[in-house]
Amino acid sequence: MGFENFRLQVVLRVLALLGNGFVLLWGWLNTDWQVTLAISAVVLLLQAVELVYYVERSNRMLTSFLNSVAERDFSTRFSGGGQGEGFESMAAAYNRIMEEMAFLNSEREARNHLLSALVEHVSVALLCLDASQHIVLMNEAAKRLFGCPYLQNAHALGRVNAELPELVAQARDGESGLVTLELGGRRRPLSMFTTRFQLQDEDYLLASFQDIGSELETQEVESWQQLIRVLTHEIMNSMTPIVSLSSVVHKALVSESNELRAQLPDNQQRDDLVRSLNAITQRSRGLMHFVQSYKSLASPPVPSFSVIRVAGLLDRVVTLLRADLEAQGISTALRCQPEHLLLQADQQQLEQVLINLLKNACEAIAGRENGHIVLAADRDTGGDRVRITVEDNGCGIAAEHLQDIFVPFYTSKKGGTGVGLSICRQLMLANRGTISCSSTPGTGTVFTLSFPALGA
Repeated sequence: MGFENFRLQVVLRVLALLGNGFVLLWGWLNTDWQVTLAISAVVLLLQAVELVYYVERSNRMLTSFLNSVAERDFSTRFSGGGQGEGFESMAAAYNRIMEEMAFLNSEREARNHLLSALVEHVSVALLCLDASQHIVLMNEAAKRLFGCPYLQNAHALGRVNAELPELVAQARDGESGLVTLELGGRRRPLSMFTTRFQLQDEDYLLASFQDIGSELETQEVESWQQLIRVLTHEIMNSMTPIVSLSSVVHKALVSESNELRAQLPDNQQRDDLVRSLNAITQRSRGLMHFVQSYKSLASPPVPSFSVIRVAGLLDRVVTLLRADLEAQGISTALRCQPEHLLLQADQQQLEQVLINLLKNACEAIAGRENGHIVLAADRDTGGDRVRITVEDNGCGIAAEHLQDIFVPFYTSKKGGTGVGLSICRQLMLANRGTISCSSTPGTGTVFTLSFPALGA
């Protein structure tokens, strides 16, 4: 209908143009009306211009529409301008298309915002590199893991760890594996997965890194707990009858009325047997007590979480051990930034961990001059973790022992049980935290406790 109206408007304008032209020609050939002919010529010219303008209006509207689409300006609106039903229909069609494209563009932007929010929200570190090895995407988890707010390309990953650029460059599509990298001053096990894909004829590599240290520690602790439960159960089952029977025989030998005593008239033999049985009984009971003491590794207490003011926590722990520290000539320093730093954990269990670490630091300093221990607390670079460090200037831990210090029953100290640091790790895992250690022999040791920050 609109096109038919447009055609009618063009036909009428052409007829009017032809009619005025005929009048102008007739007047010029048959009359001397100069003014009338001049007016008629002007009208004829205006009619021709108006016809061209009317016909080209559709082209102008189409050009404006295409330019708006090319420039992604979907706010443009078109009007027929009173030029007839044809242009009104065309303008309405263009406006409907612009509205639909504006809706689709808004929907696409909303999806992009949602995708960006999801990428930033996930706890897995994500890196996306193009074919030129430029980093086009690096989420917040990656910035926290690598300790860098910005990395330009794969070569810049070498500032984080010397092995990273080669790992990324050699990664194949769909490859996954476990890598251990030195990040933030400690070795961290990472699960790495890579995917290669094409987008608009461009090649991209998406690499994900997830710190699985806490998961591995949890599995290791659970394995040790299961082993300890089995061992304590079997040992206790074996030792209980030995203690019971040796006690019965011992009583029979020392009883005056017992027939067993009468069958051993030799006092020397009887006394030797009594001493032997007594030794067996005492040693069996000692072994049972020894096994009983390790049940704490298999059954750690359930934490009762509360909000803890870190500065107050450090001050209380040092106050508890101040007498022992001063007796050994060990000085202490406390640092907490910010002063109102808070974390959520079981206060009693966390105090137990810190006391154990302080005692270990005292033993490491023993016999050294100018012994010094620093307890410090702060937030990590990303701000989503609270760190507490216990640093001493003691003898340090040899590199060959460092990786085993949290293994149950492992100890390099004379008279040590190898339980203290194992319990510390279990308590930290129960409190949703981690514990790590770095040490330089002859210089000192630093234990780091890390907790999720409140609200992180």
